[in-house]
Amino acid sequence: MVAEKPSLAKSLGEILSHRRCNRRKSMCNACDVYEFNGSFPAGGSRRDVEAHFKMTSVCGHVMGLDFLAKYNNWTAVDPVSCHGSVKCSIRNQVWGHTLHHLS
Repeated sequence: MVAEKPSLAKSLGEILSHRRCNRRKSMCNACDVYEFNGSFPAGGSRRDVEAHFKMTSVCGHVMGLDFLAKYNNWTAVDPVSCHGSVKCSIRNQVWGHTLHHLS
């Protein structure tokens, strides 16, 4: 599970584990990972499903917004040319790093 902020990851890890989570540093050493064992309710007469949970947070910005490369030189581009049409790219900055971070 991934929270938006480190403090939220800590709180959710503690709440969901009944304060029995173990804290460790991530592989990238940026944010903590809170691990605990628990279960999912199966419903009906079936037994709950046991699971090992990892709770962490994103580090930095989730999404990035940048001008396209040809508009990224402030001394060479007339600011007026940046107005009125899409000149930006949006990218997910986190997902690949988050998977490595949880390992």
